[in-house]
Amino acid sequence: MIADAVTGIEAWTILHETYSSTDVSNVMRIEEEFGRARKTAEQNMEQWIGYMRSLAAQLRKVGVEVPANRVATRILNGLGQECKEMNRK
Repeated sequence: MIADAVTGIEAWTILHETYSSTDVSNVMRIEEEFGRARKTAEQNMEQWIGYMRSLAAQLRKVGVEVPANRVATRILNGLGQECKEMNRK
């Protein structure tokens, strides 16, 4: 998102405009990303958990209550079939 920013101020402006809004469309966008997120093959477990905690923090910042058990459920559900099959073995 900020990869093309030339200055730190430009990067901050992009981040601020993206995450500081509490309008409905921004809340819905973050909620959708939180609900659809899936661990990728490139992510290790620490990265995956950090990503989901970051999305939960964004939701909290815009006023959405996100209990720890919801975050844990999303982390586990987003592991994908490959991880679920490894647990069965």
